[in-house]
Amino acid sequence: MADEVSLSIEETNRLRISLGLPPLEVGPQDAKPKELQERIEKSKAARKEQKLKASTRTLGEVSDDDDDSLSANAMDRAQQAAAGRLAEAAAEIPPCQAQ
Repeated sequence: MADEVSLSIEETNRLRISLGLPPLEVGPQDAKPKELQERIEKSKAARKEQKLKASTRTLGEVSDDDDDSLSANAMDRAQQAAAGRLAEAAAEIPPCQAQ
């Protein structure tokens, strides 16, 4: 196996310059972790939102245990309206008089 060689950034930059390569940028170390932390937090929030969206049902989804579906509610309202019309019609008919 090859022996590992460890160089500091300054030593690496000197070597890169001698090879005609651009040196590595040495900038403030505090800025990168802060930007990285913000990106991580943004990704976590997006992942959490995506998970929430995936777990909620949409209007088009129907499950077997769902008795409160839209069609059942519409049928109930239609039956109630029909019963109301029937009651109104029955109220308009005069009562039968026994002879």
